[in-house]
Amino acid sequence: MSKYIRLMDGTKSNAGGFELKLNEVNIAQTWNPNTLDPAKMGGFNFSTDEKILRWIHRGDTIYDVELPEDAEMIDCPSKNCPHGVFRTNKIILSNPRKVTEEMVLDFYKKSFLYENISLPTNALKIGTLENHDIARIASFTNYDPLRMNLNAFIFFIKGSGFIYGGQETKEYKLPNLFEKDLISTNVVDLNYFNFIKKLVELKKDPINEELIQSDCLDVHEKVLAFKNIYKNQQPIIGLFNLTENPITINSNLLEDGNYINLLNNEKIIIRNHTIKFNYPLYLDKLDWSFVFFI
Repeated sequence: MSKYIRLMDGTKSNAGGFELKLNEVNIAQTWNPNTLDPAKMGGFNFSTDEKILRWIHRGDTIYDVELPEDAEMIDCPSKNCPHGVFRTNKIILSNPRKVTEEMVLDFYKKSFLYENISLPTNALKIGTLENHDIARIASFTNYDPLRMNLNAFIFFIKGSGFIYGGQETKEYKLPNLFEKDLISTNVVDLNYFNFIKKLVELKKDPINEELIQSDCLDVHEKVLAFKNIYKNQQPIIGLFNLTENPITINSNLLEDGNYINLLNNEKIIIRNHTIKFNYPLYLDKLDWSFVFFI
């Protein structure tokens, strides 16, 4: 069930700098429920834990939201985030907590789950890791396994893959969107370049035409885990380590057995629902007779 929450910088509203008080009723200085123009409507905006991710860069503190019995609330129309933008004339805020990486990842998992149940089955998204608005992934970390995990995740989930020019060559430079601003296309790391080519190759596999949906598995707070469900084939599991160290995860959602990692054809064993890994895994389960325990 969705939970109402609000994102702000400290206790000040990002719109107008209104200082909100905790654990008591805050009353909007301006409130006009007869318009949908935010500048004229006034009030306090808030969202849900399934939709807040869209605005996570606009504040550093999350609050739980409670509405007094006599409060008015409007579900503001939004093409980009339906049922994710609300306004009210009265609001109670509590339980402030600073935004953390773990919190953002949890919001992502919840938003992904919501998309799966709300979008049409044949909806097709485009997975992007880089664009003209954000720093290059190569500048985010120097740890290749993390870079590879992030790229592999975007190409694993349902939807079209997307490469922003230079992403395949570890380009650091973020080009100017409005002027001619050339980037280097030199391949500085052939293994990394070939890894990206492998992601593209797997994304083009005809099996993806039968991919029904990607289900998010909550196996670890610092791991993205997904199960791809197909029409006429057994599921494939994707595991993506978001740390800069090898990680061990144990979860009953991981079925014991023998698998092959489609990214490099390496044979992988999950035993006692536990696996330790560093690099990304696309796990296709094999028959027990194919692999022997050593």
